[in-house]
Amino acid sequence: MGTLLFADTNACEHESEKCQLNYNLDARNCHSETQSQIETRSQQTRHRKYSCGTIPLIVWGLIFLATGLLSITFTITDMILLERIKMRPWFPPYNLWLHPEPEVRVNVYIFTVENANEFLSGKDSKIKLKEIGPIVYREYLQHRDVVRHDNSTLSYSSHRRVEFLPHANKPGILNETITVPNFAVLATASLLNEYNYFMQIGYNILHRKYNDGLFINVTVYEHLWDYKSKLLQKVKDLAPLMVTNLNTGILYGTYSKRPDRFNVKIGSKYGDSQFFQINTINGSPTARGYNVQNGDCYASVANSSEGVLYRQRVTKNSVLSYWAVCRAFDMHFAEEEKIDGILAFKYLVGPDMHDRKPGNETDCYKGAYEDLQNGLSDFSKCYFGLPVAVSQPHFYGRSEGFTKKIEGLNASQENHSSFSIIEPKLGVPMTQIIRPQINLVIPKFSFLFEEDYKVFSDMILPLFWLEFLQEGLTPKILSILHLFINVVPIIEVTLTFTLFLVGLSLILLACVNLFHSKWKYFTESKQIQFVFRRSKTDSC
Repeated sequence: MGTLLFADTNACEHESEKCQLNYNLDARNCHSETQSQIETRSQQTRHRKYSCGTIPLIVWGLIFLATGLLSITFTITDMILLERIKMRPWFPPYNLWLHPEPEVRVNVYIFTVENANEFLSGKDSKIKLKEIGPIVYREYLQHRDVVRHDNSTLSYSSHRRVEFLPHANKPGILNETITVPNFAVLATASLLNEYNYFMQIGYNILHRKYNDGLFINVTVYEHLWDYKSKLLQKVKDLAPLMVTNLNTGILYGTYSKRPDRFNVKIGSKYGDSQFFQINTINGSPTARGYNVQNGDCYASVANSSEGVLYRQRVTKNSVLSYWAVCRAFDMHFAEEEKIDGILAFKYLVGPDMHDRKPGNETDCYKGAYEDLQNGLSDFSKCYFGLPVAVSQPHFYGRSEGFTKKIEGLNASQENHSSFSIIEPKLGVPMTQIIRPQINLVIPKFSFLFEEDYKVFSDMILPLFWLEFLQEGLTPKILSILHLFINVVPIIEVTLTFTLFLVGLSLILLACVNLFHSKWKYFTESKQIQFVFRRSKTDSC
């Protein structure tokens, strides 16, 4: 029995050791499976967080940073200017150009003669001029018949009319009687002086029979709108081609002609530097009356402006040109000005605008028969061959050369220069004053003309001058300018700062998430390793 008990005891111990061995193996397997599952789940979690959180944050951060860089190189201002040069009908600048809102006044100044009889008789050697005015009108401008072309140009007709402003004028000024040179008679005689003797003799016969006088007494209204010479009527009857218009009223000749048809450059093809620069006027690349095929000078109209809009992004080195009647007038930067809180550039027409060009440059306005003196541009081809020249008022800048036979002129930059004050980014004229003076170029009359004519020989006779005045902008346009000049730059800076801030914040957040994920994995790995070591002695 003892032996049996001992055997049973040994068997039990053997079974116990076997059970303990199996238990330890099971425990190890249990811990091994637990560690593998935990690591797998941890890796899956990290991968899911990395793919669903960290990568999108980095991608979006980079997108915001790239957009921030783009907002620096291509700003909102750039986008607005790029859209503006396309001149699309739905864009506000197009409608503001189509029906210009700024008020433009036309002030007329007439040179009257105080000593007509004394000058004709030879008692006085100089004509005494007296300036009257301004006679104030308002000019209305509309652009019609707009056509867009496939070559990035725009064609339109420029319609202008004027309206007398009673409240801005001296009462009864249109009915005042004035003494002025008889432009029609003197201009026709000056033209015929270059013709053959037979034409001059015929003209003198008509002059004796239908003489209007070399000085005439007319009302201001007649001088502006409705003067017809009897002598000119007879000349037209005998030579219809010589006289194209009997009405020699100052403003009638300016505003009765058909509208000019302009073709200008638009679109990204030409960019800011050529925006709204003129290609042709009335289908011609040269000024009216200049026919290159007939050997005339190439008086180009290219790259000038009608004066309603100038090119964009002008600088202090830019030379701006506006077109008036027969030629482009160049303007150069003079100074900076602040108008209604907006920085603007002032461009001046220099006193040498009408001077003769250097010998190596083509001068299309030097004179029809002989070179004019400095300060004058020949406009005869634009006035049907009549010897007309344009200068600055009172011969500003060159007045010393015109006082030989004239008294009463007093030139000054303040009153007689022309300029434009322009917002440089958009090229919008904020204030603009254009002042041309019309003069009659009288040659030395031949011996066939009567003595009354000869006292005018070799004279530049001022007739009148005009002042086209745009003073300020409408509240609507000023609001748009303030928005573009003052508000848009603030929006640009704020937008760029916000894009960079968001982009950097997203990338920083992604870095934090990545660091947190790595740290969590590190701590979890340490914890698993610690549990596995304890499993050698602990029960499962």
